[in-house]
Amino acid sequence: MEKSRATLDKCQTILGGGCLESLKVQMKAEIREKAVLCRFEDSESVDAEEILSGRKIWALLKGELHLIMRDEEGRTIVLQKILPENSGFTLPALCLDSHEYSIEVVCVGETELYYIPEQLSARMYSECADVRKWQEQCYVKAFTKLLELINDLSFLSLKERLRKKLYEYCDQYRTDTVLVTHENLADELATSREVVSRLLKKMEAEKIIKIKRKSIQVLGWKGAGYSEKVSRMAV
Repeated sequence: MEKSRATLDKCQTILGGGCLESLKVQMKAEIREKAVLCRFEDSESVDAEEILSGRKIWALLKGELHLIMRDEEGRTIVLQKILPENSGFTLPALCLDSHEYSIEVVCVGETELYYIPEQLSARMYSECADVRKWQEQCYVKAFTKLLELINDLSFLSLKERLRKKLYEYCDQYRTDTVLVTHENLADELATSREVVSRLLKKMEAEKIIKIKRKSIQVLGWKGAGYSEKVSRMAV
């Protein structure tokens, strides 16, 4: 991990730009002085408590963060993929303390995170209503995603979840052909690579996808936002 000082312009992306306008001049100066940029390499782990405890304001400016739950037997599931446009949410600290599972945060690709130190973050929450409103929006986004995951695990078959996951990749990268490995899909769906490979071959036979070298073409993708409809479609 590499650290350097952040700039106020970069910090504005944390709060969506407008929120910082209501901060006092002195506090803006402190942000210029104290905010820190951290750079991480692909597959490098980030301290989960550092960004999920709610004590620091932070933003993901580059790359992806995968929030992973791991049980005592080593089985994993990706709870959420954090992208620059949905970064900033937090979980209560008690979610990080369990004997039955652990929460890990892993970087995908070269990743840049901006932090505002804990004491300064606390003052911003206390003194600025716009910052508190932004934080509430972060919580709503976080729990909406977690409820969506619970819904998928409860009501969709593994094949349906795999199809939906492929559509989500298409939405994210705005293309019908995605670069993703069978192993990565297995990690996100909490299953084995062999099971994913078998389901993909079945989906290819049904002309839902076309498996290419190092990529998968999703034949039924119909543009951004289409993944939201997949959970209501029978496979």
